[in-house]
Amino acid sequence: MPKYRLEEGDIVIARTGATTGYAKRINKLHPESVFASYLVRIRICSEDSNHYVGFIVESDEYKRFIKANIGGAAQPQANAQILTSFNILMPTQDIQYLFDSIVKRIFDQGKFCK
Repeated sequence: MPKYRLEEGDIVIARTGATTGYAKRINKLHPESVFASYLVRIRICSEDSNHYVGFIVESDEYKRFIKANIGGAAQPQANAQILTSFNILMPTQDIQYLFDSIVKRIFDQGKFCK
């Protein structure tokens, strides 16, 4: 189970089906969960902002990019190489730090229904 457990900062992206390319960053307050075979999990290097990358891969522009590059006639699908090939222009470390200091407080207030 530890190998597949989702942790704060992980980003999961659907790789198959109608939601191919849809992504979600795992926030501080999340139910204990694991990722499944229809998802690709990404862990961002510690020096980069997983909040920033999470915003990018949740964007409509990212979804359009994936849609333009997916395969599969009856069942849309994309592999990890496609899902991670979107070019992301990363701001300086100072700007990433400032971005994190603003959005982290918002995300950490998340509430979940049971």
